[in-house]
Amino acid sequence: MYYFDQIGTAVYDGSRKISAASINNAVKKMGLSFPLMVVAAKPPEQKRKIVSGMHRQKYFWHLHQGLVYILWQQSNSDNAAGKMRNWICGEAQLCDKPKQFVSCLQKAILSLRRLEIETAIHHRPLVLSFAEELDMRRLALSRMQEFLSGKSTFDEPIGQSALEVWLDIVLLRHQSHLNTLHRKLAEFLALMSCDVDGNNGLSNAFERLHQELHHIYSLSELRHKFPEIVRELSQEFPMLHGGKSMELSPISQQALEWIETHFASPVSLAQCAESIPVSAAYLCRILRRETGFSPVQHLQAKRIAQAKVLLQKSRLNITDVARRSGFGSAEHFYRVFHKHTDLTPAAFRRNTRKGR
Repeated sequence: MYYFDQIGTAVYDGSRKISAASINNAVKKMGLSFPLMVVAAKPPEQKRKIVSGMHRQKYFWHLHQGLVYILWQQSNSDNAAGKMRNWICGEAQLCDKPKQFVSCLQKAILSLRRLEIETAIHHRPLVLSFAEELDMRRLALSRMQEFLSGKSTFDEPIGQSALEVWLDIVLLRHQSHLNTLHRKLAEFLALMSCDVDGNNGLSNAFERLHQELHHIYSLSELRHKFPEIVRELSQEFPMLHGGKSMELSPISQQALEWIETHFASPVSLAQCAESIPVSAAYLCRILRRETGFSPVQHLQAKRIAQAKVLLQKSRLNITDVARRSGFGSAEHFYRVFHKHTDLTPAAFRRNTRKGR
């Protein structure tokens, strides 16, 4: 049903907002009403699939691949989903109002994944799949990008839990392959900033934290340090500091405006300085002192931001993306893009499309 599809998308995509009326209609079609209980569960592999619908006062809902949501009226206290034989069930969530519904679904998923991780660590009868890893990355990225856009806080429980659960799944699935772990964690840092970076020049912070990440060789230390690295990178985003822009001199303002206008053309530092006019050395000194970045770094950051948009939202080939973003050649674009994001342009495109 259309309402169900909307809700399913919203769980993993924080930009999709579902009205209370739509959620109410979806719940009514299940034969339920608020307040209700929600749990995410995984049936035994040998269990014949239960069709979505009402069974013994519980509604079984196949909203996302690989798991089943079970919903029932709060008043039916004897219908605890955890009593289902041989099913793996997360902790039941109480949902009082429609506006809490998507959040309750997210909490139910996180509870189930935590139980799966604990079972896998202690007993190892389960193999967490790539699809489950990818779904948790989508949820974690969605909540992180809400935070970076100023719509939530870093310590907001679901966002923090989603990051931790995704990290646990990655560490569990790839614990024998340190290079794969480093690559996946670096990809997360790149992807979490792709929609909100703009032209703010995160390359220095990203490169420093990327190097720090690649010098961690212990799984326990990776588990401890990665959330700190995410937090540190997030502090580089200006919108998290009250939206206040620093006071720039007229020279710096003119330089940044010139870069904004000309970044897609094959321009040089000398041309930027001449347009003001000042010497290239003086412009570099002033801009670095006032913003922390050189004119070339601002230019590259703007070009990378444009390339990310084109890679995400167009079907242009890599050479055309390079040309329209101001890079002289595909080879130069590849080197600069990889340095800024730790991903090739093609890998960035694949990862952003998987996360949708």
